[in-house]
Amino acid sequence: MNGLELVQKVRADEKYIDMPIIMVTTEGGKAEVITALKAGVNNYIVKPFTPQVLKEKLEDVLSN
Repeated sequence: MNGLELVQKVRADEKYIDMPIIMVTTEGGKAEVITALKAGVNNYIVKPFTPQVLKEKLEDVLSN
């Protein structure tokens, strides 16, 4: 199972519908990001990333 499949499986279970998900991946193309967002991720980080980027993404997801 890849990360996208995991997101789809988690989002299919009503218990986890509101659980924040940040996808971390090497795939940073526009199509991949759109697919992940449609699958239900709350935010998206492309590797490599800095601690500051992670902090910003976490703050964004946790503030919603």
